[in-house]
Amino acid sequence: MAFWETIGILAAVLVTAGWLPEVIQGFRTRKLRDVAWWLLIIELAGAALFLAYGLHIQDSIVIGVNISVGLMILLLILMKASFKK
Repeated sequence: MAFWETIGILAAVLVTAGWLPEVIQGFRTRKLRDVAWWLLIIELAGAALFLAYGLHIQDSIVIGVNISVGLMILLLILMKASFKK
């Protein structure tokens, strides 16, 4: 495995793992008031655009991380909307 591929995989793991505490906390407390809607919308848009870029350059690391991050953000959006009630 090449050095830069290893860096890419490590970056992908860290970026994805960065969203896990928010998802876990949301499930535990059922409260996401401190998570701003704008953050979720902007991050989801960024992940979608970066996914499109990854598809264009055919980079499986970029594609994988943006699919996983996008799914976590969608999960947070659904939790935030449903826990609000």
